[in-house]
Amino acid sequence: TVHQTVVVDHLPALLSSSRGASNATKSAAVTGAVRQPVPATWRDITPGFIERALQAGGVMPVDTAVSSVQATPTEISGLLSTTVRVAVSYVGADVATLPATVIVKLQSEDKASRQVAIDADNYQMERRVYEALARDFVVGMAKSFQIATDPSGNVVFVMEDLSLREGLYAVDQWRLGGCSVNEADCVARALGKLHAQFWSDSRPLPDWLPATCEIEARSPATLAVQCGERFRTSSYFEALADPAREAVEDVLSRAVGVEEALRSGGPVTLLHHDARADNLFWGAAHVPGGVVFLDWQMAGQGIGPLDLAWFLSSSFLEPGAESCIADYTHLLEVYWHSLIEGGVDGARYSIEAARRDFLLGFLWSFLVIIQVVKFGEPNMVLIKFASRVTHAMVEMGAQHIPLARLV
Repeated sequence: TVHQTVVVDHLPALLSSSRGASNATKSAAVTGAVRQPVPATWRDITPGFIERALQAGGVMPVDTAVSSVQATPTEISGLLSTTVRVAVSYVGADVATLPATVIVKLQSEDKASRQVAIDADNYQMERRVYEALARDFVVGMAKSFQIATDPSGNVVFVMEDLSLREGLYAVDQWRLGGCSVNEADCVARALGKLHAQFWSDSRPLPDWLPATCEIEARSPATLAVQCGERFRTSSYFEALADPAREAVEDVLSRAVGVEEALRSGGPVTLLHHDARADNLFWGAAHVPGGVVFLDWQMAGQGIGPLDLAWFLSSSFLEPGAESCIADYTHLLEVYWHSLIEGGVDGARYSIEAARRDFLLGFLWSFLVIIQVVKFGEPNMVLIKFASRVTHAMVEMGAQHIPLARLV
């Protein structure tokens, strides 16, 4: 992939006009000297904007300034956002301790995708998670230096570049076999601790977190109506094995029942709603499983094992893997034990109840993935995505379970 790079130079007034002032005066001078509009695209990122963000994040001394920035799109950007890595040059004292690069996450440059995200409140949702919850998360998070907004609904995050943190690594979601068993084990442990922290039996959840079925892109009944027929006649359906096609027909006809089960009551928790390998890093110190979670645009509340089922069906094992049932069963047990260690009452939420919720999660994951038909022409990545999720559901026999929780 060939990426365009934009380099912008900046010579702020800070170094000449603010020396000798109090720290408060210097900070005010910087804010006034470099105030810039919130960038609408990554090409609009300026040294002043990055300088203000790093000062807001408390990482840049007042006698230091950003002299230039060089922005390059990252290899992975979501459908709803654009993500760039910005190389930063400084002038002033102690520049060796400052981050050489930062990540800037902006609204999608595709008008239709951007409007979808704005209508669904995705940008504001991620902002709320970072501002109201992230500080207290037991799981790993990227540091947010600043979140900038404007009246149009644009939300721009200036964040830590996790590639600079020693020991962290990412996994290509689309490599053969996806994550390793050990990496999947880490995610199961991390999700268990995160879900225990926000378990509804022990603490109220913020009312601004929507329930799973209130999010259009996560509502099984809504998606079955919008996408079911198109999926049945698509290349995604044709790529499935015959038993999977039969299961698809059955589950599409039961989508309303799946949604009713998800809405039926029982304990719920904070959900990421898109915990897959492309939104994770591994190897962090001092957090459960060493896992760092990114991309909280779909955050909400719902049945905990949905997050685990989505991760495993999208990012772990290929269709037909002989170890599928044994591995998934083991990883559910890892997740459940992590929940209990995190404070959830195992007598009130048994492993049997977790297993039923887990299998409902595979049905939900399939009904979520059918919206790939909205994303333009099929490509090999999306076909692989849909195939993994659909076959995981079938291989676990989720299509045969009663559509009811056990709690």
